[in-house]
Amino acid sequence: MEYSPFSLQIDSSQFKLLKTARKLSVAVVAYSPLGRGESPKDLAFMDKIQDIANAEGGTASQLTLAWLLAQGDEIFPISTTTRPERLVENLASCMVELSDDEKIAVSKEVEHAEVIS
Repeated sequence: MEYSPFSLQIDSSQFKLLKTARKLSVAVVAYSPLGRGESPKDLAFMDKIQDIANAEGGTASQLTLAWLLAQGDEIFPISTTTRPERLVENLASCMVELSDDEKIAVSKEVEHAEVIS
């Protein structure tokens, strides 16, 4: 299922896909966790995510992947790349442990974002 700060439909009360997956103990393979984000509003949202990442000493991609991993043990984000340096960057997200304040900060940005792409 697509799951990222740009695509939260699986967590919506309308579809309840994430809730159902958890209830049935089904893992969620979250594809396209770093996709989208090309409109001016999307880019403004990513600037806020980058600000939070900078405070942690990481990148927006690492923060986004770490945030997804922090959503639950049943979430497995998969991100494709053709560049070795991006692979290293993405793998480093597994080492990022977000504080409760950071999780809340990212979640607030996600909730208030007007992502349209």
